[in-house]
This record gives sequence, structure tokens and C-alpha cells, in this order.
Amino acid sequence: MIRVVVSVVLCGWMLVACDSSTAPTTPDNANPRVITRADVRPDSAAGWLYYSIALDSVIPPQDAALGLWDVRLAYLKGGGATRTVDIVFNHGVGGVAPVQGYVAASRFENVTAVPAGAPFRQEDTTAANRIVPNCVTCPDAVFVYDPMKHVILPSPDRAIVVRLRDGGVWAFQVTSIYEGANETPTMFSPIGYYHWRTKKLN
Repeated sequence: MIRVVVSVVLCGWMLVACDSSTAPTTPDNANPRVITRADVRPDSAAGWLYYSIALDSVIPPQDAALGLWDVRLAYLKGGGATRTVDIVFNHGVGGVAPVQGYVAASRFENVTAVPAGAPFRQEDTTAANRIVPNCVTCPDAVFVYDPMKHVILPSPDRAIVVRLRDGGVWAFQVTSIYEGANETPTMFSPIGYYHWRTKKLN
């Protein structure tokens, strides 16, 4: 008989038999499993990329009105035309309960729990009051602008914390917006290729 070893990751997603001795009974908040996505590009016609953190799934633009997404990321134009990166939380689209969030002044790696009194709030779609500031110079900006190279880079000292409808809390961070996660981009590098990582905190 051939024994098939199945990772713990797949136990929650697929109907497979898992060895109970390898499945943790409680989450390891000090070392949570990190989910990564690479080179995901928004639909240029729709102008947004819709992502469900809960399902780890990109939602097709035609289904966006159903509200089955948690966060949306803007389509970005190349050649220096992009000045900010717009990230918006689902604020009740499609009649679903809104998600909540805040920007943590901490590195993604250091976000392992949610402190008491964390400033969760529902998205405000007015530009001045977004959970994730739509700018690169204001407080809590999750991206920074390099004026010498004219490129936008993720701030290493900011992470987004999201509380989903089911009460699950996740850390979320965009790690690059350039094709192939180019570590030395220029203003002419292909842009709008999102790379991100998430991890569950509870």
C-alpha cells in the first residue's frame, strides 16, 4: 500500500485524509503560514483587481458587483503615469457585510497578533479618509516614492490588517508592483503586476 503524504495546508482546502498527528490543533501565531501571489495584473477595462483574502482567490470583474471580494487594487499605468497605488476595502458592495481594517506601523513579519483596541474601521470611500491612504507621502502610506528613480515601492514598515466578515483577522502586504518583482525598477519598468502576501492572525 502506497502512503500518500498530504501537507497540512491542503487539509483545509481539499477533501483528503490527513494524518492527525501532523495537523496542529491551534494556530501558531508566532509562525503563521504565509500565502503569496505573484504577477497578478488587474483587468485594464475594469480598472481594478478584486481579491478575496478569505478564499485566496481573484474574483472576475464581472462578479465584483456580488461583493465576494475583500480588497481591490487599482490598474496601474506605466511610463511614470502612476503616482499612487489605490487599495480599497469592500465597504458593503453587493449587500454583503463590509470588511474592516487599519494600517499597522510595523513590518509584516512582526505582525503576529492584533493588539487590544486596534483601530479597525469600515472603509470610507472618500479619498481623504481611506483606510489605506491613496498617497505616497502622507502618514500611514503603505507605498513610498523614490524621486531619484521615479518609482513607487512598498513601505517595509507598514502592513495592512484586515478583519473579514467571519471574524478572521489577516495581515496583508503588497510586496511589489513591478513585473517579476523587479528589485531595481525604473520608471520604464512594466508596472501594475501585483505581488502580495497574507497570513492569518487568529
